[in-house]
Amino acid sequence: MRAGSRVRFDYALTVDGKPFESSSAPLDIVEGSGEVVPGLEEALMGMRPGESKRAIVPPEKGYGPIDPAKMKSMPASAFKDANGIPKPGMTVEGFENGAVASARVVSVAGGRVAMDFNPPLAGKTLDFEIRVLGVR
Repeated sequence: MRAGSRVRFDYALTVDGKPFESSSAPLDIVEGSGEVVPGLEEALMGMRPGESKRAIVPPEKGYGPIDPAKMKSMPASAFKDANGIPKPGMTVEGFENGAVASARVVSVAGGRVAMDFNPPLAGKTLDFEIRVLGVR
């Protein structure tokens, strides 16, 4: 397999020792197009149909390290017109760099809501089991 090849594969992803997700149907990607995280793309390189392997992808080659600049705080009063003040663990919509983005509510205290705009898997090591089904 080389850049530009179309790869069909199945995967199972484990994060922090717990199953996170798996493909419900085979995925088709074009190698080198950036359709999957870089570490997974690197692991797929050179694999042939029928081959399986485990790929441990560090944060730097996955969704990146946690970026402290993506931690934001807003007054709780900003949420009163919506569905009420959110609770920790909820996902809310907010603005990051002028664009709408999803954030996880980290805490609600002192009249402020702390939100994390990092991707949910930022800072996590990704443990993939992959099986290549076809290469064109």
